[in-house]
Amino acid sequence: MKIITKSKNETLLYAAEELKKYVLTMSRGAIVAEIELLDTVSRADSASGIVLGLLSELSLDTSDLFDDFIEDIIDVDVSGTCGYIAGSNPRSVLMGVYKYCTSAGCRFLRPGPDGDYVPESDITSHSYKYRKKADYPFRCEIIEGAVSYEHVRDTVIWLPRVGMNLFMMEQIIPYNYMSRWYEHVVNTVKEDEHVSFEQIGEYVIKLEKLIKKCGLQLHALGHGYLLEPYGIHYKKFGLDYKLSDEAREDVALVDGKRELFLGSPNFTQLCFSKDKARLGLVNFLVEYMEKKPYIDFLHVWLSDAANNQCECENCRKMIPTDYYVMMLNELDAELTKRNIETKIVFIMYVDTFWAPEKIKFNNPDRFIMTTALCRSFNKPLSAKRYEGKLPEFVRNDFKMASSCDVSLSFMDTWKPTFDGKRFAFDYYMYTDHFFDPGYFQNTKLILDDIQVLDTLGFHGIMSDQTQRAYFPTALPNAIMGEGLFDEELQFDDYAERYFKASYGEDWKEVLALFEKISKAMPHKYIARKQSANINIGKWYNPAMAEGLRSVPKIAEDVKDFLEAHKNMPMRAQTVAYKLLRYYMDYCKGLAKCFAMKCMGAGVEAKEEYEKFLATIGKREVEIETYFDQYMMGYIFSLGFNKLENTTAFGENEFAAH
Repeated sequence: MKIITKSKNETLLYAAEELKKYVLTMSRGAIVAEIELLDTVSRADSASGIVLGLLSELSLDTSDLFDDFIEDIIDVDVSGTCGYIAGSNPRSVLMGVYKYCTSAGCRFLRPGPDGDYVPESDITSHSYKYRKKADYPFRCEIIEGAVSYEHVRDTVIWLPRVGMNLFMMEQIIPYNYMSRWYEHVVNTVKEDEHVSFEQIGEYVIKLEKLIKKCGLQLHALGHGYLLEPYGIHYKKFGLDYKLSDEAREDVALVDGKRELFLGSPNFTQLCFSKDKARLGLVNFLVEYMEKKPYIDFLHVWLSDAANNQCECENCRKMIPTDYYVMMLNELDAELTKRNIETKIVFIMYVDTFWAPEKIKFNNPDRFIMTTALCRSFNKPLSAKRYEGKLPEFVRNDFKMASSCDVSLSFMDTWKPTFDGKRFAFDYYMYTDHFFDPGYFQNTKLILDDIQVLDTLGFHGIMSDQTQRAYFPTALPNAIMGEGLFDEELQFDDYAERYFKASYGEDWKEVLALFEKISKAMPHKYIARKQSANINIGKWYNPAMAEGLRSVPKIAEDVKDFLEAHKNMPMRAQTVAYKLLRYYMDYCKGLAKCFAMKCMGAGVEAKEEYEKFLATIGKREVEIETYFDQYMMGYIFSLGFNKLENTTAFGENEFAAH
């Protein structure tokens, strides 16, 4: 078998190597593919092998293609060992390879080599014809949680396999996310593996190269960069940061003082009415882009906190969003001078919910909008808008919007200023998946959201989440990518294919198990009160005790079943059942803690929860790729550490979220 592609594109060569690998595996070594590299390719080459190329190169239909970088079109026509796999860009060709492999029975169940389900298949008699333009051009994850280089690497490789087309590296150096892992902040069982700021920087460069190799859009920056012009690197919450005299002059005046807000560079605004502060930041961003011209989308956000805007006389002359757009215009002008075409992503978040009143975009084509919605994950998005009067902006008296329809109405007020492409910035696997042990409520909600996105005016979703949200399955992540690519995707059909590949012929019993867990530990109870994206328990609810106390019996009833499936025909299935065994222990331990909490036994629940964390920590080395103990520990600790059963917002590094 011959695989033909161009010799001068890294992503196309990677696509050829991936096709070769999976054909070899599916044929169990019977078919040995050879990669032939040409200077140019055409559809005529498909007579002698499978040619990988762009739609335009193969003289295929491009009438529905308007932006060949952000829009993904896959066009596949393969019969036996001949045909073509084409796309609107090299990334789309790579995704086309995975679509073809999926048509032959492959399933990409989760990141890492243990996540590939590759059945034996007679490729020589297999035919597949498919053409589809992705329904949404922005389908992605952003780094979050406690993650290692390897965790992010495996996720980046997996994303195009399930229809995702971009990844975002937040902050100049995402030290806080990675140091959480290497220092094992929550897991007291493991020793600190110190990693330097410079080492994380080297990991970032390697990951950026990998993102480019996979052809993904590279998004970068976001929060944490505002004090970089003064030499202050944001590393993590809780460090003893010091302001220089120059920096102190330029940070926001709050309560009569110019100092770090909550002690963190990430939470501190600048005095944006000062040309020096604003242009200093612009110059820093321009230098940053000159060093990294390969960044496709630069996210320029403000600080990650509320009620911290400058109160000086000049800053009060306009609302913060006016100064924000002023700075964005200045950045656009400087990038234009240097012929840097990178798009700028601005965000509707906290004070920038309010559209600018005086300043307009000079070059709206440069910009993309993202919006952090104030919403509950107990119900899907709705096209409904708030019918009352929107609150007026009051400096440093920000109150989170009461509901999602309020957020969406704020988004509407931006239309006179900006009516270009926008995508939702959301938090499905930030912490919400921990409140849905069965994972089905979370997954169905994602799909329900996708099917209303277009009506809401969104062009996709950026998922702010840990890269270790695959315990016990990666179903929510997979269905997000596949559903954003094709919004006609049906939950039941996709879940059946996913579970069959994961658990084999007895998949229905596993499905029934998840349904029992979901009933005993329902999302609506575990999540309880929700403030922004942080859920902190008002968990006193005796009516929940019976269900929670039933979890040990549910686990005992499936013990023999799980033991009988320890060694499956496929490695991916063996790992799936191993994770399921560990998951049942996890559910038992967590249910025991909640059974105490729901009865008001706060002290006993806290003690049991601490034992539970230690037990999970001992097993972390076996499940680290799939389960983020840091995020689970912090989010549940907010409730279990409060001995009274009230909801309160503590001072912690999640305060801004």
